[in-house]
Amino acid sequence: MSVFDSYARYYDLLNKDKDYSAETRYVAKLIDRFGSAPCKLLDIGCGTGRHAELLFDEGFDMVGVDRSEAMVALAKAHHSGMEFHVGDICNFQLGRRFQAVTALFHVFSYLTEENQLRAALKNIHEHLEPGGLMIFDCWHGPAVVHQKPELRIRRIEDGDLIVVRIAEPKVLPELHRVDVSFQVFVKEKETWNEFSELHPMRYLFQPEIETLLVDSGFELLKVEEWMTGNAPSVETWCVVYIARLVGM
Repeated sequence: MSVFDSYARYYDLLNKDKDYSAETRYVAKLIDRFGSAPCKLLDIGCGTGRHAELLFDEGFDMVGVDRSEAMVALAKAHHSGMEFHVGDICNFQLGRRFQAVTALFHVFSYLTEENQLRAALKNIHEHLEPGGLMIFDCWHGPAVVHQKPELRIRRIEDGDLIVVRIAEPKVLPELHRVDVSFQVFVKEKETWNEFSELHPMRYLFQPEIETLLVDSGFELLKVEEWMTGNAPSVETWCVVYIARLVGM
């Protein structure tokens, strides 16, 4: 079971303030800047398909993959004209290649072991055409070390539905990892329910990513703060990497 299966139903509600339209335009511009847009695009960790839907509307030939069966079921229900598959970034096989691959909203930070990162890059390599682009974001190590994760509480109401999520982090510096314990309370039809999930998140540093990319046949093209284009700093929690496949 994926860590997202329990609250997949509430995922879009909890992220209703996320500006998917602006993020889609940003990603489309990156692809056009370093490659060619629109194109055949594989979105790994597609969730409920919000980015994929908007990129499809921009003319991209979209396919989505996510390891959560519940998320993929929602994506298929909401976007019936698109193609979605259940699969793990480390080993799914579609039997075809794409001109670009995206892995957004910290997908790479969920790969907490180096062998997982290498397996993911190898698998993406196998799904990209020669010269294809890979775009992913992750937690930026220097910012996590400098700022340190904090307890966060989020409350969302939608009519009679109330969702309260408590995110409690535990930093494991020797592993470059933060274990985020989610406790979720849901009030629906006057009844409160509760469930919890543990999300281990790895924070990454540019030198280790550069080494992994080179070892996996990629050329690093650009590193920047997510959405702004600024140079990463200790204030930059989320960083985006753009790389090109150079070896086949």
